[in-house]
Amino acid sequence: MDAPRPAGRRCNVRHAPPRHFLYPTLLLLLTEQPRHGYGLVDALLNLGFGQVDRPTVYRALADLEGDGLLRSCTAAPTAGSTRYVYSVTAKGTETLDTWMAVVRKQRECLELVLTRYVQASASARVAAQRRLRLDELAGPPEIEGAGPVRGLEPDDLGGGLHVDAPR
Repeated sequence: MDAPRPAGRRCNVRHAPPRHFLYPTLLLLLTEQPRHGYGLVDALLNLGFGQVDRPTVYRALADLEGDGLLRSCTAAPTAGSTRYVYSVTAKGTETLDTWMAVVRKQRECLELVLTRYVQASASARVAAQRRLRLDELAGPPEIEGAGPVRGLEPDDLGGGLHVDAPR
């Protein structure tokens, strides 16, 4: 059984890249130029991915290499442990082409959703403006059962009300 979610937190809407978007993006970046994992973290940040931790990137690189989409070679370490430079294989290029077709289709769907959102938002704003204008034309709401009040006028001196004597 799933653990209960905290009240008021059923939908966690926040900026995050789509699931599984890391793989095609890594292939794209490595198609542009071979890089080591650390350089890929910075490149992902520059693409607007937000904070992506190095272990996630290295796990994805290992997955892609395991599927034959990347190859790695060792580079001379500048300090510390051995660095690996990753590059895309021919199979990786073919896979990237396939993934980009999927991304294009997703973009079309997202554009449709955004277009409909803009239309719905505009319609909601127009309806709200109409309601506001109707409320202004109708004037203040009347209290049920209350008739007009006679003999009450604003008091010019004190800001209160005074009662006129009956005529």
